[in-house]
Amino acid sequence: MTAKIPYEPSGYAKAQALVINKKGKQRITRPVLMVEGFPFNYEWGTSFNYANQNNFSLDLINNQDYDVILVRFPVRFPGDGPLHVQAYAYALIEIIRQIIGLREGTEKLIIGGFSMGGLIARFALAFMEHHRSGNPAFPHHQTAKLFTVDTPHEGANVSIAVQALAQLELKDSKQAEQMRSPAAQQMLLAWVHPLPWTRVQQFGPSSERLGLIRQLREIGWRPREVQIIAIADGGGDGKAEVPGGTLVLDYSCFSYALLYFCSAASGQLVLRVYTRGSTYYEVKTGAASAAYDSAPGGVWEVPIFKKAYDEIPLRENAKTLHVKSGNGCFVPTTSALGIPGKNYFEPPRLSDSPFDKLTYHQPKAGEPRNETHVKLTPQLIAFLRNQVFGLTAGTAESTA
Repeated sequence: MTAKIPYEPSGYAKAQALVINKKGKQRITRPVLMVEGFPFNYEWGTSFNYANQNNFSLDLINNQDYDVILVRFPVRFPGDGPLHVQAYAYALIEIIRQIIGLREGTEKLIIGGFSMGGLIARFALAFMEHHRSGNPAFPHHQTAKLFTVDTPHEGANVSIAVQALAQLELKDSKQAEQMRSPAAQQMLLAWVHPLPWTRVQQFGPSSERLGLIRQLREIGWRPREVQIIAIADGGGDGKAEVPGGTLVLDYSCFSYALLYFCSAASGQLVLRVYTRGSTYYEVKTGAASAAYDSAPGGVWEVPIFKKAYDEIPLRENAKTLHVKSGNGCFVPTTSALGIPGKNYFEPPRLSDSPFDKLTYHQPKAGEPRNETHVKLTPQLIAFLRNQVFGLTAGTAESTA
């Protein structure tokens, strides 16, 4: 499906849907849309694996007669995305309209968003309500609930040091291109733009992010006719795994660089690069900085500093990874729960969220304090089954 509303400069975005229902069922009667996240355009099998962790989707299909509908957004490399959240939201609106047209009966939709997919769905539903309020002929979303899985409602983190290293050393890589995309700029709490830089450089949010926040406020911030259930893969103890300012990686070859966990203090070193004995660049935290890398939250499947270490094309013994157990935060717990502000290092105040039902990862003995981004643990699935589908008692407390 192609969006009927353009978002410049992205233009008319596209979305695709795959319906999965019980064998022999020919109709869509109980639609559950599962919307993918950044960097988008996952293979259908990969998307279903995310949606079916611990048999979550298969149980809905085979035992509850739901129709699980995977939604993805085509992206081509190089140079074509990922596009703006708004562009994908307008494409999702067309998918919603199509599913409503195919549905038999009147059961309302349920929409689930994984990572940035939750933000796209939130924008789409709020946009539909906002425009319908001024134009009753505008289509109604006919959606009862939106659940989001580790969605960066209040922003995400890719280590400033790792972003900067990519722009310096790996600027032609797919990862560096993704970080330059509009969607990444809208998602990231601090965005590292491509060169040129000043010799001492600080980074903050992109103008693309500020624009998205402004437009969300203009359309109501969240849909009001939909119950929003948000889960976070990060823990709620407010404790840092690795202190801000810790040296995490150094390397030497044609240049020499030091990378640090981001500090909460302004003007603190994040990356220093030397060339032929003189300082070439210093990247420091900005005025609005927080210790993003250390924040409790959903973490990377492959630890981000370890990934950077592996990708640096240097000869043997020319690089050292000093911190081997600290993964680095991707989506802070508070962000996934929609809690504004930067009070990452205290237990989240669930009553500060604009959403309706919330929970976060609550580890048992021997489990990590922060889970992998968009992982559906048995605890989180039990919560979704109860709060979204009313199937079983949840195992986690929720308030809002």
